[in-house]
Order: sequence, then structure tokens, then C-alpha cells
Amino acid sequence: MSRQYRIVWADDEIESLYDKQTQEILKDNGIDVLETFTNAFSLHDFMDKAEPGRIDAVVVDANFPYRNFKVNNERDTNGLQKVEGWAENDKYDYPFILYTGRDNLVSGDQKELFEYFHNHSYIVNKNREGISILINKIKDAVDSRNDTVRIIKERYSIELECAKLFDEICKGKAYSLLLNWLVQSHDNTMEAPDLCLNDIRADILDKMQSIAEKYCIVPERLSLNKFSILMCHGNVTIKASDDTETKYKFKEDVMPGGLALALEYVVKTTQEGSHHGENLKRQVRQYIGDTNNVNLIRSLLYAVLELVKWFMCYLEGHTDPEANKDNIIIEGIKGEQQQGIG
Repeated sequence: MSRQYRIVWADDEIESLYDKQTQEILKDNGIDVLETFTNAFSLHDFMDKAEPGRIDAVVVDANFPYRNFKVNNERDTNGLQKVEGWAENDKYDYPFILYTGRDNLVSGDQKELFEYFHNHSYIVNKNREGISILINKIKDAVDSRNDTVRIIKERYSIELECAKLFDEICKGKAYSLLLNWLVQSHDNTMEAPDLCLNDIRADILDKMQSIAEKYCIVPERLSLNKFSILMCHGNVTIKASDDTETKYKFKEDVMPGGLALALEYVVKTTQEGSHHGENLKRQVRQYIGDTNNVNLIRSLLYAVLELVKWFMCYLEGHTDPEANKDNIIIEGIKGEQQQGIG
């Protein structure tokens, strides 16, 4: 049996487009249209309620509304602007293809509003051969995506499984983020380094610190930078509200030395600024923009994969908060020492 491609299609003129002849052509070519919509609101509602894996691709028009057309505005691209945002969301793990007869709406001054479709070459013109080209575009986009995801899941099966466990503990989205960035890296479609830097810091590093605090692997109230310093075999000082200070260090190192260097590298590169006040995130963006090279982002991605894998393996044997407390030495600023933080 030949492969079936399940799509949803949104277009303000869908009734005339999706006629009996088109239905037969799509069906004969293995395209199963699950639903059709005339606005982005209804489309989004369907996508949100769809079971994972049910939708293979989404086809949209350039000129369709979010809910209803604005008065006296027949070139309403509000729907497409919404779709552009959804297409970049890891929640919707399928390609979005633009099928339009008004390519002027997504070119020229408005081109930057629809980078997703241009960057992935997901634009098909509604001409005499349009439906045939659309069919091929759907198949190529879905097959390419599925092949890449399969390859990535097999190649990084252990790391991604650890990311799933990580998410179960912190209710995060490390798995989807890492999978998405690995797919982009594999397909050479990595864009918007800002997003990757923010994802790593907010959804992985911050969550990792929170889990470490929950199990008393590290003291509470550490900044992410101090968390990194402590994990990297250093001493950290926390100042209390009464201006007293407490210095902490590990009795025995928690993280292997080589991996500690990786954590320091990832934290410093993704933070808002270094100790010297330099904005490293800005410098990373500028470097990538100047060189048109995303290997720096790749290096961060692979370092994070290893960090998540190590962290979950370590946590498996260190789930007793009281035992973990015993590995932390408190050193009072005045030289008084006490073993453990319990």
C-alpha cells in the first residue's frame, strides 16, 4: 500500500479550490485532506486538539484572515502572519506550505514577515500546474522531515531518552527543543541563533539548576552563574538579607572535570553578560551574522546533549536529598567550618 499524507488546508476560497476534481487528484496521489478551513482561528483550534502524529503537513493561503476579513481590506494576511509564528513553534512538528496566487504578498517589503516559507522553500504558486507541484512539495517536505527525525532519534536515542526523563521531572520541553535543533542542524536549516541561546538557558540550564536544588545537590538561591561555578569545582558565596554571607563548596566533586568545562562554556556563552559586562549573546549573534556559520550553535547544542545525559545518569544514583546535603561544605566568612548543610 502506498504512503498516505494527511494534511489540513486553510484558504478563504477553499470551497472553489477543493472541488471534486481536485479531491480526486489528491486522493489518487495519496493526499488525505483531514479538514479544510477558511480562517486561521479554526485551523489553530484543530491543530491544538489533534493527536500527535495525526497531521503530516498544513497548506495555507497568503491571503486569508485570522477570524473574518477586515472591512475594506481584501489583502488580509493576518491569518498567514499567525501561521508564520506557529510554524516556528516546536509544538507543531510538521511542515507548513504556502499555496498562493498572490506571491507579491510574501515578497518585497513583506518578505521578512514570512521568512519560514522562504527559508524552507515552502511556497507554491497557484497556476495551471500548481496542484501537481503542491502534491510533490507536500510529499518531499513530509518525507524529508520524517527521514531526518528518524535518523536523529536513532543517532541520539540515549541523549533524547534522558531529555524525556528530564522533562518529566521539571515539566519542561528539553526533548522537543533538542530534537528540533538537531533536525535543523542535520538539514542545515538552523536559523535565529537567539532562539537556540534562549532555549538552552531558560528551558534546560535553569531547569537543571532547579532540579539540583530540589534534590539538595546544590544549595538554594544560587544564580545560574554561581551554580556553574560550584559544579565546576569552585567556591561560591551567597549573601543573605541580613548581609551575612555563606561560602559553599563540595566535599567531593560532583561533575567530571572535562564536562565541567563544557558547562562553564555553555553558561557563559548563553548568559546576558560576562563578568566584565560584555554581552556575550550579542557577540554570538554578531559572529554568526558576520560569518554566516552556525557551528558555534552546534557546539553548544552537542555540549547540552552531553550535559543532560550526564545529569540524569547522576541523578539516578543521587535522589536522597539528605545524603546529597552531606556533600556540601559550609564555610562561614569568619572561618568557622561546618560539614554538611542539614
